[in-house]
Amino acid sequence: MLLLVFVAPELAVGSVSTATVGTGLMGYGNKGAVGVRIVLGDTLRLTFIDCHLAAFANAVDRRNWDAAEVVRRMWFKPVEKDVVGLAETNNPATVAAAGEGLDKMDVVIWCGDLNYRIDLDNSDIRSLLQPYMPHDLPPTHDGVSSPVVSLSPSPKLPLTPTEAHPSVATTLQGTIKSLLKHDQLLKQKREGKAFAGYKEGKVTFLPTYKYDVGKVGSWDSSEKARAPGWCDRILWRLKAPTTGEKDSESGSYERRHSHSDAPDEILTPVVEDEILFEIADNSDSDEEDLVVSRAESPLPLVKLPVADRAASPVFDDPTSSFDTSFGEVWLKQMSYTSHQNITSSDHKPISATFQLAFPAVVPDLRAKIHGEVAREVDKLENDCRPVVTVIIDQPDGSPSDEDVINFGPVRFWESKCRNVTVANTGTSKAKIHFVGLPSASGSGSEAVCKPWILLEWLGTKAKQNAELEPGEVVNISITLLVSTVKQVLDLNNKREVLDDVLVLRVDGGRDVFIPISAKWLYSSYGTTLKELVKIPEDVGGFRGYREAEEKQKVKEGPLYSAPREIYRITQFLCDSLADVVSTLGPEEMIGEKRWFSQLGWPFLKETWTSIDDERRRMIEVGVYEAMDTDRDFEDPECVRVIMQDEEEEVSKEELVEAAASVFLCWLEGLSDGVVPAVLWDEVVKAGGDTKASEQVNMKPILSIHLPDQRYLGSRPPTRQGGTSPRECIYIPSRVCSGDTCDSGQEEGGR
Repeated sequence: MLLLVFVAPELAVGSVSTATVGTGLMGYGNKGAVGVRIVLGDTLRLTFIDCHLAAFANAVDRRNWDAAEVVRRMWFKPVEKDVVGLAETNNPATVAAAGEGLDKMDVVIWCGDLNYRIDLDNSDIRSLLQPYMPHDLPPTHDGVSSPVVSLSPSPKLPLTPTEAHPSVATTLQGTIKSLLKHDQLLKQKREGKAFAGYKEGKVTFLPTYKYDVGKVGSWDSSEKARAPGWCDRILWRLKAPTTGEKDSESGSYERRHSHSDAPDEILTPVVEDEILFEIADNSDSDEEDLVVSRAESPLPLVKLPVADRAASPVFDDPTSSFDTSFGEVWLKQMSYTSHQNITSSDHKPISATFQLAFPAVVPDLRAKIHGEVAREVDKLENDCRPVVTVIIDQPDGSPSDEDVINFGPVRFWESKCRNVTVANTGTSKAKIHFVGLPSASGSGSEAVCKPWILLEWLGTKAKQNAELEPGEVVNISITLLVSTVKQVLDLNNKREVLDDVLVLRVDGGRDVFIPISAKWLYSSYGTTLKELVKIPEDVGGFRGYREAEEKQKVKEGPLYSAPREIYRITQFLCDSLADVVSTLGPEEMIGEKRWFSQLGWPFLKETWTSIDDERRRMIEVGVYEAMDTDRDFEDPECVRVIMQDEEEEVSKEELVEAAASVFLCWLEGLSDGVVPAVLWDEVVKAGGDTKASEQVNMKPILSIHLPDQRYLGSRPPTRQGGTSPRECIYIPSRVCSGDTCDSGQEEGGR
């Protein structure tokens, strides 16, 4: 059995769990069901079940038993802890440990080959339906809907050999309605023997079984000539939340391993003995021949008054609903039909469409509601206790009306700072400090905030707390800076998010919760070369590639020999260094130039221009922005991406120094390095030897290693009638070496 569930990206889906139940021979075989449980909007448990129940017209009890086993044994993993849920139990900890059964689901849609038949003679069923069988349908393709059978008056039917249907309206719907009175599934539902509480829409289509494969409108013409029947069905059930449920771990285990979990007062024996099933020896049959015998314990039967059974409608209302404390949940069936033009199987597939409305959690409002709840709780506290007020400042220093510290988009190496003012608005001294939760490593130490957040108390001698007299204030600086490979990889791979909540503890008072919100912008820093060489040229760099991956719009392309980031920044450094070296004013002396007097410039920190560290950081962030978005390194939108308008223009030398610093840092951050560890010794031994270098280049590179920082790249070009100079960028002795540094040479050695 195969069950596929496709969900639109805009829907909030979580806590996905699957389950299988085998009901065939020894609990396996080709009978049973598969199920998928998803949680929509952090509230609604929606479950889909696809099943294949026992075959043969006389195996009704076995089908009922199969369905009961699926209900009893289908068990899903517990939902995630952030799910609100519409129908929680009194003991959520037990549910989390034991999982959930179908009785905990809010909406269940059950489909499949239920195999229930029509309790009439084969010949009678065929003779009644024959006038309405479709013929000469077009093949199935896009734009062609399911055929509509003719509803024109049919010729007068001959008398049938039984009295099961003495009078039938001579229309398709009249015939279907007459046959459905003998449908096994509807009978079992009315008698409470199977699918209690499940609904089914009005059946207006021809039986779905059994047809000649490859033909339209042709019943089974084989030697067995199976009788037509509505074997394929789609049912649904909604569950209203209950109160006072008794649930325990032992009870949940019992439920999964006992015969039935239905209350004793609604159970009554269907027969005096339990029904057992065996496989009959029938080599000519294409299905399981099930022989029914007797044993001891009863099957579950839901008691229904006789009057209610007689009054039960054949078809259910297409709309179901129930009320919860969060709002109304309703499900409406919009269509229910079969597709006669599908001829690849002896069954005709059926389909149904539903509309579902339910209360859902709005993620953007969750933090706001948490803040509102915290404020309401604060109001209930004793006014005599220490009370502080927290004011969050905007980047320009003005107070903010929001209760969230919003850093906005955050890039690697970008430092963003916000100030928080804490005022003692109570009547007693307030001692305040931040507290945290136990670390994820389980070491027992408390982490006040995530590692990329730095807290600094301003104007106080103590670095981690403050004491405020009534009316006094203290300022706290909160800085967000992502600066390590581990942090970048965790954020890139969704193992972490920038969002956090600071807990300001007021001794003897109420805690103040300060939410932090930020949006991470993908960075190539720390990524492996194996992943970087897959990035196409026209997707907007690494960041555009990862954003396209989230939208599942990535186009596979050829693998590059090296990442574009390396090609682009080395080309920029070569071109820019040439520009800087060739630019000499009429009154400038070459000896005064940094690139001449400072060996190793611009790759050594001690040779850099003396500028403010924060300004250099902003320029380096611009270089990272150009690398990650595949834009020009001198693009003003990249260079000044985080600079204020009043900042001075960036000089060529400043940009070259920042690019060199970024390049070395970027190489050091590569998760798999640059040169394979297994080839490192051979690369060092090869040195400037052309033949040895060629032998090293011919070996496969499977893993990556950090290169010797004496040079960035090396390629021995072949020239006729001369030497083989190496095109290199050395550190710290010179910018280029060899006979020439011609910019027209190939870039393969950079």
